[in-house]
Amino acid sequence: LLRRADREIRDAIVNDEFVVHFQPVVSLQNMRIVTMEALVRWDHPTRGLLSPSAIIATAELHGSILDLGNVVLEKACTQAAAWRASGADIDVSVNLSARQLSDPDLHHRITKVLEQTGLAPHHLWLEVTETALVEEVGRATAVLDRLAAIGVRFAIDDFGTGWASLTYLQRFPIHELKIDRSFVAGVGHNANDTAIARSIIALGAELDLVVIAEGIETVEQMTALQGLGC
Repeated sequence: LLRRADREIRDAIVNDEFVVHFQPVVSLQNMRIVTMEALVRWDHPTRGLLSPSAIIATAELHGSILDLGNVVLEKACTQAAAWRASGADIDVSVNLSARQLSDPDLHHRITKVLEQTGLAPHHLWLEVTETALVEEVGRATAVLDRLAAIGVRFAIDDFGTGWASLTYLQRFPIHELKIDRSFVAGVGHNANDTAIARSIIALGAELDLVVIAEGIETVEQMTALQGLGC
């Protein structure tokens, strides 16, 4: 079943069935959209629109994540370049999996897409999880350093849920921390969640990193995070 699912994913890539939706990242200082995060969806011909949960695990296991990641990157950079050409000062953020981090052609794939789409490297943010960094620490260091050297910026996604050492913030060229939504949900009324969010925001400020709170859904959460300086 998994192999059949992988074949379906590869066929869907060829048939251009994957689409990219965008989630805005908004500044809590002036409520301006600063970045759009690219989120892949599968526009399946018979099952309708499928979320990443129906795609990523299988693609990661069998390797089709490399081609799928390239599709998402190309679509996201093409759209971001179009936004910027129209006068919108917006960056784009794209997720990288552990399998992509281990790909020896990752640097070439990314620089090729940037050249083809005309998007300047410093307008591209790549998101990696703590776990992915730990799993691919050797290769990730070299790849991230090469991409950072041309201006690409990096974010640690779901920060605080993994088991990476804080020394990795020194080892990798990280520019942004994303507070996991599991902590954001309790900010403002749960003392533990608020304390964790406050600590991550303070850490980001000390290291001169952008800090993003994922999944703000209420005015209470937004107000509390503004008060914490997120």
